[in-house]
Amino acid sequence: MKENYLDKIKYEKIGETKDSKERQLNWNIAFGLQAVDNLTPSKYMVDLATENIVGKKSYEVVEEQVRKYYENADNKKIDKNERQADEVSVKNEIFKDNSLYFRNALVRANYSNISNGIEEDNKYLIMFFENLLFNKNNKLDNAELKLSNKS
Repeated sequence: MKENYLDKIKYEKIGETKDSKERQLNWNIAFGLQAVDNLTPSKYMVDLATENIVGKKSYEVVEEQVRKYYENADNKKIDKNERQADEVSVKNEIFKDNSLYFRNALVRANYSNISNGIEEDNKYLIMFFENLLFNKNNKLDNAELKLSNKS
């Protein structure tokens, strides 16, 4: 059987980056995903993100502070759209923890090989985004993304 291209990829989980430019990029992505839905993070969230970018707070501390902030907040005074943007922005850590899966899911969603009976399949991306946006707990397993040559 022919070796699968995914078998050749080496993946090592890494911790939070110390590079402020990369942190800025990660927050830009997180906030940008919210903007697609016309959501804007709160000033509180932006301030926390800034503290993370400059290295004053770790991502884990920011995530915990956002969680506690909304647990203790007076729901009548909280802008629901900002809350949604803040909570989903900190959940974008799924990209860091599952970046290989996400990349491979993008490939599967766009790859087809008619002679081998392989069609584009976006179900893996859907599972990823369900976890990210709807708090689902789909198993994101790279092994399920592997293609085998049917010839």
